[in-house]
Amino acid sequence: MKYLFLLERLADPKIIRLLGASVVNTVFGYSVYAALLFFSTPYLIALFVATIVGVIFNYFSFARLVFNEHGNWAVYSGLL
Repeated sequence: MKYLFLLERLADPKIIRLLGASVVNTVFGYSVYAALLFFSTPYLIALFVATIVGVIFNYFSFARLVFNEHGNWAVYSGLL
């Protein structure tokens, strides 16, 4: 019974979208890092740039793919 409930929760469309977006974000982040290393960028700079670009990409992709929202910068307007 307990496992049936777990399987039902995993089949929830929002969970599937979350897992799919996580895979896309991971592939994107590693791709940016690999591309920067391919072009002979020092690894610390490549890591820094890939992290920043990855965080921005993750923000918009999770907003769109998981929560069906069009991500915008309004969240950050309160920080300025």
